[in-house]
Amino acid sequence: VLDEDADQSGLVQVYAFKNAESSIKMSQQALFVKSISINPHIIPPTTTVDGDAIQALAYAIHINQVQVSIITSNLEGNAEANYSSTVPLEYVYNAIKANMIQQFPKIKPQKITEELNRLLHLATIDFNGTNNMIDDHIFYQGSHNIYPSSLQEYGIIVDSVEAAKEINVKFWDPMWKNANPMKAN
Repeated sequence: VLDEDADQSGLVQVYAFKNAESSIKMSQQALFVKSISINPHIIPPTTTVDGDAIQALAYAIHINQVQVSIITSNLEGNAEANYSSTVPLEYVYNAIKANMIQQFPKIKPQKITEELNRLLHLATIDFNGTNNMIDDHIFYQGSHNIYPSSLQEYGIIVDSVEAAKEINVKFWDPMWKNANPMKAN
């Protein structure tokens, strides 16, 4: 079933994650979001015709042995803009782990935990932008939400080693240095 919010950039993101060869670096406000309805619940990433971002990240970690680093906004959020991840990093970790167990049922849970502890790096920071980089040469710069949203999703995909190097030096490296990493289980 395809979410009504699914669009081409979500599908490209899933394909990029599944085809990553060495690294995925993401900064997102959140990968999941809590609804603010009468019956609050956690809303998962948007489903495309080839799965969702969590399935693609689980695939990249297990099949391609890709280093995945994700920085989200912190739970307290930004007081001025009211940006928050709304969902703790442990939830993201457990969602990826559960998806790996579901996608690869023959793999022992202990091996999956070992892979995640070696290849998945989660952290929080107060940051309001979006930037996803694949294998240090392809990156998406824009405002795409991984979870379903009625907001407009705009951005560009760039394939440039030089531009990616500049993004890493000026944006990613300082952000990761100042991030608060989740402690591994």
